[in-house]
This record gives sequence, structure tokens and C-alpha cells, in this order.
Amino acid sequence: MKNTEKLRIMIQLALVDNQFEDTERKFIQDLAKPNNISSEELDEVITEELKKKTFDMDLSVDLGFDAKIEILADMVGVMKSDGKVYLSEIKFCEMVAKVFGFKKKSIGLLSQMLKRDGSADWPALKTKMEELKS
Repeated sequence: MKNTEKLRIMIQLALVDNQFEDTERKFIQDLAKPNNISSEELDEVITEELKKKTFDMDLSVDLGFDAKIEILADMVGVMKSDGKVYLSEIKFCEMVAKVFGFKKKSIGLLSQMLKRDGSADWPALKTKMEELKS
């Protein structure tokens, strides 16, 4: 999965409540930096997603266990970044978790175990996520 595709998922999550908060945008920009995605490229992806506002990612891409957890953890970070968590956001995250082969409650686990800065006890988190594979 391309790094821009991962960001598309995050942008679509941010849009699921029909709002794109500045805090969500900043969180996504912070995710883009270590993936060598320029601000111009990110702005282009955001503009594309704002136009369509529908979920149409191909999540059938074969991702490893760690990559799936990383994406879900980033999604939880985006969901929590504006200080408001909507049911629509939770449902979106649960849908992606299910596609990735995890039980829906994995999103609640991630939400509990991830600190505000995105850090966590990753070995413990991975063990718990292993238990939540469907």
C-alpha cells in the first residue's frame, strides 16, 4: 500500500463526521512528514478526498500484521485528534479493522492503549491485537 493511500484512509476518516478539523489536518500532516510526502502532494490528496467524500479504498492489499496495526493506530489518533469522537468515526475504524481481519473491539483496545502522543507499550499492544484477530 502506498503511503498516500494510507493517508487517504486517514483523510476519509476525518471526513466521516462531515467536518475536517484543523487538528485532524495537522495530525495527518504530521503522519505525512516521515513518509516523505510533500505538503503539495498531501494538499492534492486532501482536495481529491474533499471532492468525493466517499470511502473507496482498496483494502485488499496484502499488508503485514504490524502495518495493519500501524494504520489502525494512526486512524485512532486521527479520530481522537480533535477531542471529539463520533460514532460514525468509530464505525469507520471498526469497518477497516474488520477488513484487516480484526474484531471490532480492537478499536476500543487501541483507543485505550495509545497515549495522546501515539506512543504505547507496543509489544503488549501487539499481543492483545493478536488475540483480537477474527
